Amino acid sequence: MVPARGIYLREPHEVTNAAHFNVQITPHFHREAKAEQKVELEMQCLLECDAPWVDFNRNFFLFHGARTFKVKVDPAHPALRPGANFTHIRVIDSKCPQLGPVCRVPITVVLPDTAESFDAVSGEIQLLPMKIEAAQSVRKFCSHP
Repeated sequence: MVPARGIYLREPHEVTNAAHFNVQITPHFHREAKAEQKVELEMQCLLECDAPWVDFNRNFFLFHGARTFKVKVDPAHPALRPGANFTHIRVIDSKCPQLGPVCRVPITVVLPDTAESFDAVSGEIQLLPMKIEAAQSVRKFCSHP
C-alpha cells in the first residue's frame, strides 16, 4: 500500500526495476454529513498523468468507502534523467472536470548520477565536470558504493 504522502523511490534497489503499487483513495466527509449522503456517493473518476514512466488504469469508481487502484512506476524508462524526477496522478471527477483534481497522488523518483571514479580509501567520488554560476544551486544524487 502507498503511504499517505505518495510514491517515493530513491534507494538503489528501488530504482533498478519497475515497481507496482496499490494506491488507496478514501473520501472524507464533513462532520454534519448524513449516512444517506455518504452511501449515495458514486463518483466516476478519470486518472491523468503526463509522465510516460507511470502506468495505470484511466478510469476509477469512488464510493463512500476506500478504493484502490494499481500503479506501475518504471525507473528505467528513457524519459527519466539522473536527479529528482517528479510527477503526480490527478484524480478528476468525470462529471465536473472543470473543477480540477479531486486529489493528487505525488510520485518522485530519484536517480543517482554516474560517478567517474570512486576512491575507497578517502571515500571521495569524482563526478563529471560541471560549470556552476554564482548563486546557482546544484544538487547531485549519488548512490553509495
